[in-house]
Amino acid sequence: LWYYAGDDGTPESADPTYRHPGYRLHAGLAVSKDGINWQRRPGNAFGGAIVGNGEDIYGAFPNVYQLGHRTILQVTIKDLDFKGWVTRVWASEDLQTWDYLGPMTWSDDPRYYDSNGVITRQVLRDPGGAGAPWMMIYTAVDGRPEKKQQRTIGVAVSDDGLTWRRQFDGPVFVAAEQGAWDDYNVANPQLCVRDKELWMTYFGFADPTTPGAAALRGIGMAVSKDGDLRSFERINS
Repeated sequence: LWYYAGDDGTPESADPTYRHPGYRLHAGLAVSKDGINWQRRPGNAFGGAIVGNGEDIYGAFPNVYQLGHRTILQVTIKDLDFKGWVTRVWASEDLQTWDYLGPMTWSDDPRYYDSNGVITRQVLRDPGGAGAPWMMIYTAVDGRPEKKQQRTIGVAVSDDGLTWRRQFDGPVFVAAEQGAWDDYNVANPQLCVRDKELWMTYFGFADPTTPGAAALRGIGMAVSKDGDLRSFERINS
């Protein structure tokens, strides 16, 4: 189990929203023999975290995948100046010693919808519609001031599992129409391949400026019945 958690320290963030105990987050690893009872597996970084954050606010949303004999770890980093979201990458052969590879590498320039970075990622072998050996579906953050850090869902592909390029010029999934429970942001996508279909869970929330909508948030599901990454349709309960 790959997870992130906060210690009791308070980061010296430029954004007061993050200037609270518990926001100094670190990536961790736990193991289980039965899938119910878990035991932490201490790492070599601060307090038993698996990798360190340096002077940054936190390291969160760890994502892991296997690349040959190495395990690749991606972690979201937020800097103290609060200028953007950065994905940092490590590699390990024993899940104990981690070699830092640097920030996630792109072979193309940011698009408007991910101009302020990537928050979460899921990497998987191409399910059939990406056109490259590796595919990454991710939470994109729009850096344009008028968009107020809007989250949408983007797709990137890679030939080697390390250097990425955007698959499309726009996001593949966006907030719903005004009045829906997820009309403000969509984030944290997770794909499941079922035959020719792609099923995606995601986290969504409503526009907090709408009266009574501040608490509207939850987990949604969308499906692409033909496997096209641009044809997801919401499933309403």
